[in-house]
Amino acid sequence: MTESQYDTEHKRRLGSGIIFLSQISEIDRNHGFLCKKEQKEIESQFQRGACMPWLRKHRLKAKIQKSQWETRVIMKGIAFGGCYFSKLQFGDVRIRILMESVARLEAIRLSGAENLKRVFRRLETEERWWIVDFFEHGMATKMIGKGGTLNCC
Repeated sequence: MTESQYDTEHKRRLGSGIIFLSQISEIDRNHGFLCKKEQKEIESQFQRGACMPWLRKHRLKAKIQKSQWETRVIMKGIAFGGCYFSKLQFGDVRIRILMESVARLEAIRLSGAENLKRVFRRLETEERWWIVDFFEHGMATKMIGKGGTLNCC
């Protein structure tokens, strides 16, 4: 039986966690080019210190197979904004970011903003990271970010 395209974001959400950017697939150059204006706006936020990956509106969003989600390795994390986020690793799985997160991902990867670097250092690592909300693969990307009913961090 196929799933309805009207499933809510809440039903398709698998969870959230801290992901190192090296685990995320490269972005199609055409998509990156289309997001340059938005990327500049996000970079401006980073310059002003508004880089809070724990806020839902600032998180990256990704699709992943449920079977891949179940094989994740959960490591010690850190509390941000009153919520605890574990570091997640997925072995050889490359995480695919949804189109709506491309501009933010590119800004995170390329930014030299000192305020953003301070956020990265909170995990005491040199590698860049961000908090990612994971959704079961197969969810229509147009449905994500439409005021879903997520209640938890």
